[in-house]
Amino acid sequence: MHLAIDRDEPESWLLYRVADALKDGKVIALPTDTGYGFACDILNRQATEKLYRLKGMDKQKLLSILVPDIQTAAHYTAGIPNTAFRIMRRALPGPYTFILRASKEIPRTLLTKQRTIGIRIPDSPLIIALGEQFERAILISSVPGDDDQASHDPHSIELEYRDLDLVVDSGILPLQPSTILDLTGSEPVVLREGAGSLDVL
Repeated sequence: MHLAIDRDEPESWLLYRVADALKDGKVIALPTDTGYGFACDILNRQATEKLYRLKGMDKQKLLSILVPDIQTAAHYTAGIPNTAFRIMRRALPGPYTFILRASKEIPRTLLTKQRTIGIRIPDSPLIIALGEQFERAILISSVPGDDDQASHDPHSIELEYRDLDLVVDSGILPLQPSTILDLTGSEPVVLREGAGSLDVL
């Protein structure tokens, strides 16, 4: 199924449909500030297993969650240290993934040996509004793209990944990785420099 939604001014009635799809255990493609990602309800085991299959990904690979704000992020982490909190306040919403210790709210099947989780609060009114509507974390993993691919086309995603239950179409988006910062230690560690500036450190 294909559903066109304005990324900057999302229609509330369409967001209800997306939230309902997630609650029903669907795996969907969502537009973020770094391209499209596969997404599902973090608490639905069948949906998370389908997401792994779509990505052809090892189950020990760290995944990320989408949340609407830092307060919600804290619910899914084992505390946010003051240094990490200050960095997150400067950076978010934005194209960053912050690695933090996971709380017991994260299903054990999604945890690596390090018991960490990636936190994303994209600079996307659609994602922020959806997160508020859905009322819990959304598991997210970027839709794969070739190294020379400069954009993500939702129509191409729908054709290539026919097992997807829904594609949320916000038009063709730039494909750019988020900046990944590990905040589990006393000092932040840059794991990947991407779209987010390191000036927030």
